[in-house]
Amino acid sequence: MAAMALSLTMLQILVSMADDKTLTQIGAELYLSQSAISKAIRQTESALGLALVEQSGRRLALTPAARLLAEAGRNVLAQLATVDELVETLRGAQSQRLQVVSSRAPASYILPTLIEQFLELFPDVQIDLDVVGLGKQWGDVLHVPYDIVVGPALDTVVTLDVEPLYREQLIFVVRRDSPFASKLSVTWRELSDVRLVGEFHSPSWKRIQSHLEHEGFEPRRRVEVHGSEVSKQLVEAGAGGAIIREALIWRELLSGYLVRVPVQPNPVFRETVFLGLRRGIQRTGLLADFRSFVVENIERVYPPGRLC
Repeated sequence: MAAMALSLTMLQILVSMADDKTLTQIGAELYLSQSAISKAIRQTESALGLALVEQSGRRLALTPAARLLAEAGRNVLAQLATVDELVETLRGAQSQRLQVVSSRAPASYILPTLIEQFLELFPDVQIDLDVVGLGKQWGDVLHVPYDIVVGPALDTVVTLDVEPLYREQLIFVVRRDSPFASKLSVTWRELSDVRLVGEFHSPSWKRIQSHLEHEGFEPRRRVEVHGSEVSKQLVEAGAGGAIIREALIWRELLSGYLVRVPVQPNPVFRETVFLGLRRGIQRTGLLADFRSFVVENIERVYPPGRLC
C-alpha cells in the first residue's frame, strides 16, 4: 500500500488556513515553528505535484485545489475526533486510571496530599503523576497522554481549558545564620550585596527582574542554577540567598533553618498555578470527580504545612 501524500499534520494545516488562521496561530496549536509549517507545505506540494499556497498580500493563502483538499480534510479530522472520543470513553469505562502531569512545585508539595485523600475515597483508582521541569515549554511536554495538568503559565496553552488553582508567593530567603536573617527591615538595595542563587533563565525571574531593578536591587554576584531544588540546597549550604517559591521551602521555614527576609518596600510577587483539562475531549466521571476534589480542597493544603 502506498504511503499517504497528505499527513494528518498537513490536513490540520490546510483546514486551519482555510479558516483564515495565521501561521503563528497554527504553530501555537500544533506546537510547530513557522519554518516547520513552511517545510511541510513544500514537501507536500512536491509529493502531490500541486501548488497548495500562493501569496495574497503579506500572507499566504490556499490555492483553489488546496481549498478542496481542506474541505475533504475537515471531514477526515471530524471522523478522527469521533474515534478519539470513543477511545476516551472506552478507556474511562475499562480503566479507573488518571494521568496527571504537573510542574515540580505542586507535584512535590501540593498534589501528593490531595491524591492521597482522593484515593481514600476511590481506592480502586490508579493515578499516575508525571513530574516535569519548566525548563521545558508546556508544548514540549503535553504531547504525551494525560488527563489533567497542573502548573504555571497554562493559560498560554491554546489546547487546554484552564482555571486558576492557587497563587504562589515568591519570597527572599537566607540561611538563619545570615546577617540579614535577624534584621527587622531590609531594603532591596542592601540585598544587592548578597550572592544571589537562582534560575535567571526562567520566565519567573524575567517577570520580576525589572521590578527589582526599580527598587535598586542589582546583585553583584550570582550563581546560575537549573532547578529550584538546587537553589534551595545552595542556600541551605550557605552559598547566598534566593528568591524562591514559598511552597518549595515551607519545611525549612517551619523549622527555622531558612529565614524569610523582611524586605521593604515589599512588592508581592505571585505566580498563578493553573489546573488544565484537554480541550475538546469527552470527560469521564472519574476525571470530573478528581478535578472537583482538587479545586474544592486546595485551600486545605496550600500553603503546604497547613495540615501539619
